[in-house]
This record gives sequence, structure tokens and C-alpha cells, in this order.
Amino acid sequence: KIVDGKTIWPGTPEYLADIALRLHDAGANLIGSCCGSAPEHTAAIAAALEGLTPKKYAVEPGLHLASRTKLITIGGGNPIRIVGERINPAGRKTLRADMIEGKTTIIRREAVRQAASGASALDVNASIADADEAALLVRAVRAASAASDLPLFIDSADPNAIESGLKAAVGRPAINSISAAKSDLSIKLPLAAKFGAAFVALPLDENGIPDSPEGRLALVEKIAERAGEFEIDKSSILADPIVMAAASKSAAANLTIETAKLLRNKGYQTICGLSNISHGMPRRSFLNAAFLARIAPYLDAIIANPLDEKIWDILVSIQFLSGRDEKGILYLRRFSKMEEPRDEDEIAPTLQGEILAGNPESTASLAKNELDSKGALEIINGMIVPALLEIGRLYGEKKAFLPQVMGAAVAAKAAMTALEPFIDNSAVELERGSIILATVEGDVHDIGKNLVGALLSAHGFRVIDLGKSVPAESILKEIESRRPDGVGLSALMTTTMPAMEEAVKAIKARYPELPVVIGGACVTGEYAKKIGADAYVKDAVMAVEAFNNFIIKKEK
Repeated sequence: KIVDGKTIWPGTPEYLADIALRLHDAGANLIGSCCGSAPEHTAAIAAALEGLTPKKYAVEPGLHLASRTKLITIGGGNPIRIVGERINPAGRKTLRADMIEGKTTIIRREAVRQAASGASALDVNASIADADEAALLVRAVRAASAASDLPLFIDSADPNAIESGLKAAVGRPAINSISAAKSDLSIKLPLAAKFGAAFVALPLDENGIPDSPEGRLALVEKIAERAGEFEIDKSSILADPIVMAAASKSAAANLTIETAKLLRNKGYQTICGLSNISHGMPRRSFLNAAFLARIAPYLDAIIANPLDEKIWDILVSIQFLSGRDEKGILYLRRFSKMEEPRDEDEIAPTLQGEILAGNPESTASLAKNELDSKGALEIINGMIVPALLEIGRLYGEKKAFLPQVMGAAVAAKAAMTALEPFIDNSAVELERGSIILATVEGDVHDIGKNLVGALLSAHGFRVIDLGKSVPAESILKEIESRRPDGVGLSALMTTTMPAMEEAVKAIKARYPELPVVIGGACVTGEYAKKIGADAYVKDAVMAVEAFNNFIIKKEK
């Protein structure tokens, strides 16, 4: 708290000790001090908790994966999960070219489409010959994570690329895959242990792939036994029975099915790459669907194309008949609407869709294409602004998160920049208004301010960013020369709150009608009222709403 101009931490060691006991009673097993604590606070916490036992939790059976905001469970009686396979440059020239050029348009688009089609996780592969796979995989992982909320499978044969991908991933990903070869057991398994990742166990070694279910089971158990040495539990393993192309080996399908059945009987959670069965054959989706109908009872997950309607039709049907969808909820949810299947590959990307997907590489050209039938301002007001309002709505409902919001902002800005030369400025101004942003004097944190600036810019505001640790007098000089429509001030540290108060009061003394919005980790609505600011905002979305409201009032 700020008392007489000084930063005061009112929490006593006894206060924190009491809080620690309440946290323990609520179920917390890891408890520590906060940033205002001194050694005596931590000592009091340790003394209060000494001799208490951690709470034990019942863990839901199955294998657990997580993204930044979503948890999924594979196995444990849950429906069969689909891991989307479409972020893979193999056989896809356009995606391959995009990835080599450093673009992420298709990756983001595929992440959004696969998530919308019901995929539970995304397989991310960046294997391109003679390319820096580690760098490509990091870019792909970050793009997929920004565009969707699904957990990821890091798919690579290169340990360096796997490690880079694991570092870039958020939540708990899975490694696809680890074989029984000595090199994998000595290099990839330690990576799984280090990063806490689940993994797919692939029953092959230096001698190849066994020709019997028993041989494949033996290799999976070899992998599991070695994983145990790294304290990796069996519940973190997805066993792959290995799907071979039926075109090259007629008995491949039966062998895989028998292997999957054996693995399940031995208590393993199972997964397979479905489309391998049809490699080299025409009308592949029919073969994939037929094979799925036979092997599904022995699987917990499949790596497949979630845009293939036949896959979903068979999957929900099999699960209803086998009792995994006992009340037919999944079946009825899919078929009661009686919608005609759609081929997502044939759906052309739209400007609004690409903004929501955060694809700045495509929105500029799509915006220009719309000029054939619409004016620039019509495109902005009828397509770009509604897309930004939609991502703001999803953010407010916690269905989208900051990475998606910022991705949409960047994509929208690219579209608006492309349209600027086509706007008749004599008729109406593109910009909603100009906003000065600054982090107050003494504070060198500007990440939050930068996010606010990016989102304001995407919404049509002209942002004048003065940077960090800006004295109040400098802010006043810029207001005098720039004549903005609003000012946004940021402070992260309690020690710089007096500087924020000084700046707000100085601005209001000279420009009483100028809206001043404040934000930052240490700022509250009560503090904003106390120092005379017009609004407090807790995030970038609220900042846009606040300045929009002030502009609307001004226009009235």
C-alpha cells in the first residue's frame, strides 16, 4: 500500500502463517511467500506447516495432456480422441513452401479448422529435408498454440528438434514418438522425463518392426521398462501397434488389429496413425474408414484427419455400439441435426476467419480482394471491426485468450494497412482517434503497455507510444504538441505508483477534459478514483473498450 508517499507491506509473518494454514486446509500442497515477504515471513510459513501432510488426490485414470488452458484425458473410459494430423509438410507442397518461407498462415488455419472439427489434440510436424527442423518446429508449435487451445504432439525423429519443440510448447505435450532403438531410449526418454511429457511408444528397434503381435508387445514393454527407470509411469505412455500400408503388405491390417488388442489387454493406452493403412492407394478415406471400424474397439486415440466426415461417422457409431457412448450422447449429437457433410478443404478462407485465426500473412490480400465488390470503409466497418468485436466477445467469455486476441489484432492491422490507400479521407477519417501511451517514470516494464498499443492500433487508433520510465513533464509536452484524444498510463511496481499519481494529476490540472486511463499489476479501480483517473483497465481488451467509449461520448 502507498502510505504518505511510501510503499508499505502490511502483512505480518503471523498473517502469512495463518494464510498458509488456510491454503493447506483448502488442499494446496505447494505453499510459499509472496513478493512482499522477508525471511521472517517464510520462516513463519515453514513453522506453521511443519509436520502437516500433503493432501492426496484421486487421479482420473488415463493419460493427461494439457495446453495453456485445456486438459484432455486419453483412455480411462473416455471417447476415442482424434489427434489432428494436418500440420505436416509431408506431401503438402503449399504448407512446405509456407514453412520454408517462415510463414504460419496455413499452420494457424489448420489448427483452427481441426479444433473446430472436434480434434482433441494437434500433431505438429516440421520435418523438411535440408531445413533447420528445430527452428521450423518452434515456429509451428508457437503458431498452433496461439491459434487454438488444444494440447500438442511434438512429432519429429530429431532429438534436437523435439527438445526445441518441448521448450516452445505450453502445458503438457506428448512426444510422437519414442522407439525401442538404443538411441531413442538414451536420448528421447530423458527428454520426456526432463519436460514431463507423455509419449507414443513405437515398437521398432535396430532390427526393424516385428512381424507378430507378441514381438511388438515385447518392444513396447522394453520401452515402458526403461521409462520406469526415469520415473515415467505407464500412464504416460500411448502404445502404437504400428499401422503399415496395406498396399505393400496384405496382412498389415490384421496384424495391427491383433497387436492393438494385445496391448489393450496388457493395460496400455493405445493410439495409431490411421491414414498409414491407405498409403499408395486411391480413395484413401474409404480405406481409412473401413480400417477404423475394425480397430476402433482396441484404441484410445487415432492420429487422423478430423475434417474427414466419414471418420467421425464411424467413430461415433462404433463407440455407441461398443458401450463407450452408453447413452448415445455422441451419436445423437452428431446425427440428430442431419447436416450435410462439408469438405473443409473446399471452403475458401474468409477475411473474418483469417483475422480470428490470427493470420496476418493472408488478411492483406483477402482485404484487397474484397475491394472488387465493396469500398474500403465498408470492408473495415462490416468485416474487420466485427471480427475484432467477436474475438473480444470470445475473450470475455474465456473462450479465447490473450495469444488469440493479439494474433487477431496483428492480422486485422495488416488488413487495415492494405486498405489505407483506398480510403477517401475527404469523406471520413480511418482513425478512431489518437492515444498517447506511456509507462510512468521509474518503471521499466512495458509488456502490458505494448499489448494495449497493438490492440488499439488494430482497432483503428493512432498510437503514440512514449516508451517506459517517462517523466510527467515529458508526457505533458507530448500532449501539448500532439493533441491526443486520450492518454494511457501503465505502472507495474508499487514503488512507481506515486509517479503515476503525479502524472495523472498534472495532466488533469492542465487538460481536465482529456480522458486518462490507467492500468498495471499494482493498479486498482479504487486507486484510479483516488488519483483522478477516468478509468482503470485490467487488460488490453478493456483498454480498447474504454477508449472507444470516450471517443463515442466525444462525438456525441
